[in-house]
Amino acid sequence: MSDAALELARSYGDEMRLQRPGEDWIVVVAWWHSRRVREKGTNNWTELGAGLGLAAYERPKVPAKRIHVADGFEYAVKIPADVLDAASAKLIDADRDDNYALALR
Repeated sequence: MSDAALELARSYGDEMRLQRPGEDWIVVVAWWHSRRVREKGTNNWTELGAGLGLAAYERPKVPAKRIHVADGFEYAVKIPADVLDAASAKLIDADRDDNYALALR
C-alpha cells in the first residue's frame, strides 16, 4: 500500500474507534463489485461501479494470517484473485486529487 492509501486507511480506523470506542476493528481494503455514494445533505445517489473501498471488520472475523502491519497500523486486504490477476499493477494507492479514491496502480 502506498503512503497515501495507508494514511487514508489509518484515518478511517481512527474514525471507527471514535464512533465505536471499546470495540476492536481491523480496517480492510476491499473490492466491491458495486459502489455508490450519497451526495451530502441530499437523498441523491451516484453509482461508482466496481472498485476498491474501505470497510471495518471485528478483529475475530479477520484471520490473523490476513492482517498486515505498516508503521504499527494493522489492516487487511480483501481483493478477489481474478481482480488481482487482471490488474496491470498491484499497488493500492489513494488519489488525493480524486477525493482520495483508492485504486490499483
